Amino acid sequence: MVKLFVVLYSNIKIFSLSPNIHMYYIKFCLLFVQEVLCCRPGKQVDLQMDLISEFVFGEIEKRKKRSTTQAIQELQLIEIMSDFFQSPGGSPAVRNALFLSLFPADSPRYKILGNLVSLAIATQNKAVLNAAGIWMQQLGSTSPQSVGLARHVLNDYFVLTPRSIDKLKQLPVLTPHFTANLLTAIGEVYEDKDPPTELLRLVGEWIDENPSLLLTPLTDNPALPTGGIPMTPITPIAGLFRSFPS
Repeated sequence: MVKLFVVLYSNIKIFSLSPNIHMYYIKFCLLFVQEVLCCRPGKQVDLQMDLISEFVFGEIEKRKKRSTTQAIQELQLIEIMSDFFQSPGGSPAVRNALFLSLFPADSPRYKILGNLVSLAIATQNKAVLNAAGIWMQQLGSTSPQSVGLARHVLNDYFVLTPRSIDKLKQLPVLTPHFTANLLTAIGEVYEDKDPPTELLRLVGEWIDENPSLLLTPLTDNPALPTGGIPMTPITPIAGLFRSFPS
């Protein structure tokens, strides 16, 4: 099946320049990697990473300088991933493993990740946000990667599109695990500076209406594939005391 996938994709690149065909093969690759994660967890990791790098993100093409990923292609890719995670099929554990494979700790794909999460917030895509919450916990919600994601979301919703802040208000109900990890990362963003008034108001509403949010990382069991080891959860409490004094 692997050889068939590579041969088919190579032929399409030779005989067609249609971006729609290219997008179709991105979906096919996501399905293929998901199947590998489901049936053979922990196996063929290098193959999974190579397929994702070349056929989803086009990174091998970019290194060879044959083409560059245009902004419109990135938008199409984000839309495809958003639809894929929201579509039926695939257990939460497998989908979370796929998300971690798409955005490993040492990956430079954080702009795409940030745009994917911002779109998920805007469209209330629970599946993507749940996977992003697991991603943050597994990498550490105070890690540079998670803090970078929090900065991206804050910039999108408090700087670029401040009229869209209302989209953030429903997050604790829609996806409490992601919201709790995001809140922990936000505490790190404002470790040595004052948060904006709008953010203070939002966080206050989150906690007033959902007080259990502060303990969600301790009470939720992340859905991970067989053999997956959940990382130690971190609650947002310490960061709130430090960065959001009453």
